[in-house]
Amino acid sequence: MFRHSPAIPDLRLSECFVAMVYITNMYIIYEIVPSFLCFSVKAEMIYGMLAMLLVLIPIKQLSGYSYPSTIWRIMVAFIPFIILFYLVFIAIGVGLAIYYRI
Repeated sequence: MFRHSPAIPDLRLSECFVAMVYITNMYIIYEIVPSFLCFSVKAEMIYGMLAMLLVLIPIKQLSGYSYPSTIWRIMVAFIPFIILFYLVFIAIGVGLAIYYRI
């Protein structure tokens, strides 16, 4: 996603890693706020969804793309991640089934 970004033309993997750590820490701080304020579970879920939208701002600033392009690129990167996650989950389930001979 960031290899050819307009904002930083020669972005390296280490710089991208530091930026992603910053974005993750920012999201964690946003997620801690409702637990301190004792929101209900429904309010915490809504706040969590809104906090996920706030993650788009630093990613857009880092990449230099427009918001629609940034959202599209995140989705393109997220779909293979989900597919691989499910494949690993299925492989673990099959491995456990073979191991325990269910």
